[in-house]
Amino acid sequence: MDSMRRAAAQPRNAIDRTRDVSFAIDQLEKLNRETPPFQKRLDLDRICVAGHSFGAHTTLTVAGQVFNPRLANSSLADPRVKAAIPMSAPVPPNKSLLDECYAKVKIPCLYMTGTKDSSPIGDTKAEERRLPFDHCKNSDQFLITFKEGDHMIFSGRPRTMGDGEKDARFHELICESSTEFWDAYLRDDAKAKARLTDEFKSSLGTNGTFEIKLLKP
Repeated sequence: MDSMRRAAAQPRNAIDRTRDVSFAIDQLEKLNRETPPFQKRLDLDRICVAGHSFGAHTTLTVAGQVFNPRLANSSLADPRVKAAIPMSAPVPPNKSLLDECYAKVKIPCLYMTGTKDSSPIGDTKAEERRLPFDHCKNSDQFLITFKEGDHMIFSGRPRTMGDGEKDARFHELICESSTEFWDAYLRDDAKAKARLTDEFKSSLGTNGTFEIKLLKP
């Protein structure tokens, strides 16, 4: 755990992880250009990124979040990524520049967190997990907050380590909302978007809350 804390505290690691995503997409493009059996078979117009905790930070950085909005050329956004799902997203330590930090996020995002989602690494408290949703204003944004969900409900932990029945229902809802979100924004499926915006709240029921911010046409 101490080594993970030290790694998470290193800005270089956050930068390298984001560049790794772009490197992976570069390699997919190369495979699609020249390497059978992948050649001309990969749909690289529908790329998405999802991640949990530090992975959610990587996801948001690829989507456009910047480390320091006062530095020129600080964005590591990859325009080939069309949608993102950050789960348990951490927030920058300087809360006074959040609008600026998230101003370049211009792709749809589906955030997931829980009312007990305080971080075992870093200082993000459960109630702060919503801040990226609140401060991203240039694309469609969705936020699911699972009631009594903690930081590990997204991890696939063994049922014996949590509330097995509750975790199982959370996982069903995570899969349902993710599938509708990907279909809506990667396949341009209007029916999936309608199910996400109009029907998912009913599926969620008393298991949490669902908030939506849609850009006006």
